[in-house]
Parts: sequence; structure tokens; C-alpha cells
Amino acid sequence: MIDVIAVGSYLIGGLPLIWIALQEFGWVNQKLDAMAKLKIHAICVALFLVFGHVAMISGMLDPSLLGYNGPGHDAPRTQSHGH
Repeated sequence: MIDVIAVGSYLIGGLPLIWIALQEFGWVNQKLDAMAKLKIHAICVALFLVFGHVAMISGMLDPSLLGYNGPGHDAPRTQSHGH
């Protein structure tokens, strides 16, 4: 589940960058003045940073924190020394 959060927030973090590109090409926010466009640009950068940090932090977390057990978790552990 943590990996889903990491990848999802990474992908969502790209959306504000796409919006900035669309604004720079003049395809969105055409009727706004320069100061309003700058404000939207700053908000988009802030959103990118937030989602990027969420992705980075959740990508470093241990998946067992949200209950992931992994394959063979319930199997009894035996030690084999190759004898």
C-alpha cells in the first residue's frame, strides 16, 4: 500500500508541472494578468514539491508499516545449514 501511495503521489506531482507548461504555451489562463499567472505558477511549484516529498518519504518507508507481510510470512522458519 505504501508503494501505491509513493507511485500515485509521484504521478500526481507531475500534473502541476503540466499545468505550468500549458500556461507558458498560452493554452490556459489566457485572460489573466502577469501577476495572477505568477501566483498560479508558484502554487503549482508548491504542489509539485509537496507531492514529490510525499512520494519520496513514502517510497523510503517499510511496507510492513501498513500491514504488508510478504510471501511466506506465515511459514515456520527453519534453519538449514546444508547438511
